[in-house]
Amino acid sequence: MFFKNTEDQMELWDKGTDGQSNVPLLHSLPIQRTCDYVLVANKVDDDTNQRSLRQSAFLEELKKKNIAVTEIKFDEKIFFGLRVPSEILENYQYLLKVSDSCNCCREDNGISQANKIRIVNFILNNTFINTGENLEELMRKDVFETMFCLHEKKDQKNLQQKWARWSALFKEQPFDDIKYYFGEKVALYYLWLSWYTKLLIPAAAVGVVIFLYALAFFNTSPLIKEVCDSNITMCPRCDGNKAQSRCKAWQLSDTCTYAKVSHLFDNEGTVAFAMFMAIWATFFLELWKRHRATYVSKWNVYDWCEEEEELIMKIVNDPNCQPKEFRHSYLRSTLVLILVTVMLMLIIGVALAIVVFRVVAAPSISKSEWKFMKDHASTLAVMLGAVLHYVTMQIMTR
Repeated sequence: MFFKNTEDQMELWDKGTDGQSNVPLLHSLPIQRTCDYVLVANKVDDDTNQRSLRQSAFLEELKKKNIAVTEIKFDEKIFFGLRVPSEILENYQYLLKVSDSCNCCREDNGISQANKIRIVNFILNNTFINTGENLEELMRKDVFETMFCLHEKKDQKNLQQKWARWSALFKEQPFDDIKYYFGEKVALYYLWLSWYTKLLIPAAAVGVVIFLYALAFFNTSPLIKEVCDSNITMCPRCDGNKAQSRCKAWQLSDTCTYAKVSHLFDNEGTVAFAMFMAIWATFFLELWKRHRATYVSKWNVYDWCEEEEELIMKIVNDPNCQPKEFRHSYLRSTLVLILVTVMLMLIIGVALAIVVFRVVAAPSISKSEWKFMKDHASTLAVMLGAVLHYVTMQIMTR
């Protein structure tokens, strides 16, 4: 089964029984009706069935959000192709541009396919039908079987040629192409992995030198000679009358092999290697910050804030959300000023009250009838003040 593109149409074809002739399975579909996401469900013949009703209700909710739905039936499956309209993408880009925390400009040629998929995925997971069920719950009840996003064939082939092959092992990774196809998060991960691998080369070289040093002086090491040529008898490894039958005295020279193997990885050069790795770790982190800053500035995600973007997604997901024109109000400004002043006075008052409490609490506790409280009056006053301070912080935070 495969898709066949003509000049202005896309058709689903299948190979014939002879393996040569091609048989069209579906009617021709316009090429411009491509999809960003696909929902898959089992075909239900009865329209009054609960699964069918929930299916229809969920798709209607998507249509209310201006998501284009294309239905394709094949065998016992129904494929619902979903495409996000350009208005939602434009609103997303505009809100990112004017945001205080996610202020960035996307590509001039439009939003990337990875971000389209993220937007559709967010809308799907935050769409609820009248029963309060979302897509995850509907999939658990077999209303929908699965969902998946689509690959961009041209970009996929480009990545396969430049990146996902053994011949590109020693070439620089195409981070810009990875970013456009998979998004900034995935691209930054491979950027870090590439940088980490490069910086491991000098660390590995020094480690090999230390290992060769241990191997060169393997037979002349005084420690190994002392252990292997020793005539010292060691005490049993366990105590007790019953243990004497099982545990016996042993010779130190029995650990000769263990001492030799240990010397290869734990020798005089290991101290120098540990010092080198401490310096290497510092250099790695500082150089990585500079390397990362180069790309995040280039991709305009230096001041990216996931919480702010999630808020933008929620605004885009709500079709009834209408922007309001800002109008200055002296009444609101005065009210906010009064409330802020009251809260500041309250906080200052609470802080002073805690200080006064600590001063007054110590003499009061020292007058107690209990000897323990008399002896530790100052300590108890400080502890009670700290507990009161913690409780006050929690209440004011709420």
